Amino acid sequence: MIGLRPSGAVALAVVTLMPGTARAQASLQIPLEFEFLNPGARSLALGSAFVGLADDASAALTNPAGLTVLTRPEVSFEARARQQESRFLERGRLSGTPSNRGIDTIAGPSYGTSTSTDVGPGFLSFVYPGRRAAIAVYRHELTEVDERFAAQGVFLDDSRELSLSASRDLSIVTYGASAAWRVTPSLSLGGGISVGHMSFDAEFVRFSTAPADFFNAATFDPARAVVRTTQTGDDTGIGASAGMLWTHAQRFQVGLVFRKGADFTFEQTIQDDLPSTTGQTVAGTFQVPDVFAIGASMRFTDRSMIALEYTRVQYSDLERDYVDVQARPSGRQDSFVIDDGNEVHAGFEYVLADITWTPALRVGYWFDPAHAVTYQALGVPDATDQRFEAYLPKATSLSHVTFGGGIAVSRHLEINGAADWSSRRAFYSLLAIGRF
Repeated sequence: MIGLRPSGAVALAVVTLMPGTARAQASLQIPLEFEFLNPGARSLALGSAFVGLADDASAALTNPAGLTVLTRPEVSFEARARQQESRFLERGRLSGTPSNRGIDTIAGPSYGTSTSTDVGPGFLSFVYPGRRAAIAVYRHELTEVDERFAAQGVFLDDSRELSLSASRDLSIVTYGASAAWRVTPSLSLGGGISVGHMSFDAEFVRFSTAPADFFNAATFDPARAVVRTTQTGDDTGIGASAGMLWTHAQRFQVGLVFRKGADFTFEQTIQDDLPSTTGQTVAGTFQVPDVFAIGASMRFTDRSMIALEYTRVQYSDLERDYVDVQARPSGRQDSFVIDDGNEVHAGFEYVLADITWTPALRVGYWFDPAHAVTYQALGVPDATDQRFEAYLPKATSLSHVTFGGGIAVSRHLEINGAADWSSRRAFYSLLAIGRF
């Protein structure tokens, strides 16, 4: 699931064909896909189906009502690694016939891959349960992105788009506190508040091409920089959550949660007459998507359990300002859209209770619907629409397969590990839990 699962981010810069036109239209930087996964190795191994289970410290974020399930004070530390790939339009010919000179050899768009890799402390928490209530504090790394890519610029009839060099560094870390109350033996309610900090630094530079080098590979010579767009942000925002957990006969649980994402401000500056240092600056808002989830878990025996979850992620929250600010220079911002995500999660756990350290084996699956920014022309597409459609084509959904396990080293220490694989993304988690 998500937590602004919050995952990686990447951007495209789109400008018009030649320097003079570029000065008029500036550039667009559009995020492709963000992932905001729930914390915890057990959750990850179960396909992130955890809202209806919520029985470890990661419930402080995933579903705070589950904190009442815990019976002893608990400290947890998670190390998480991420690798996410996103496509960008790297070269090719969108109209006309390839000349077969230089790099003008490909008919149609040709896409490259930008990879973001990060390893760090994904989640830290402390939970103190009482007889009917529990409190928790935590730190969660919502997303961490470090990306670089370069595009040659596509050919269109007798023109060529400006080559592009791009980078993006984005970090969102939240610090939160949650509390839960057991209203009845079968019903618990919980809520929480978090303070997030966003650090954002991105740069997109377009370069002109000398007539003699029209068909040759771009050199990305700084002296030929024509347009530079930067995005910077260093802001804090407030998020909140509310959850419910209902238990029947100690075998079946249903959980609900709503998480309100934080808002962060950023500035975008366009310098469209380089090497001049003047530029136009506008402010925008990056809103972490709101999340609603409903889940259930059922224990068939003391050893086996299944968890299911439906999650709706309001990715369109990003469209209302963050995408709009970037698309505005094109005059066609209504054509840049990002759909909300309807995710399905499922996981299975089996505990080998007769073996030393009682190892638990877990597998899972979740459906990750397409939630990239796409361009949808309004009316009959013209040449500009066709270019934007090539830059931001319809995205594809992903299927994630997850697996992992855990061991109880002692009554005071538990270790869990997990992996989440799909065709374009991989996540790995190692979690240690100490109980007192």
